[in-house]
Amino acid sequence: MLIETGFELPFPIEQSWEFLQDFTRVAACVPGAALTEIVNERQAKGQLTIRLWVLKLRCGGVVTVIEHDEESHRVVVRPRQPTRGWLGRCETR
Repeated sequence: MLIETGFELPFPIEQSWEFLQDFTRVAACVPGAALTEIVNERQAKGQLTIRLWVLKLRCGGVVTVIEHDEESHRVVVRPRQPTRGWLGRCETR
């Protein structure tokens, strides 16, 4: 399944670009996300908790910046969860 989305921020592009490069500030905007470690400027570890009615799913993993283009102001990140138990592996881009 491929889900693509975009959004516009009501701030100057330089201010938005600076914000989007900070794992801590971006994670604070994602409901259920919590950073556990900043590995380096391209990787961070954390958890994502998703609640759906009475179900609660918690995934831990690593987010890696796989594309970073300052000229076009484009960043692509890939979250990965290591294989654990019967849940298998979550991967998105």
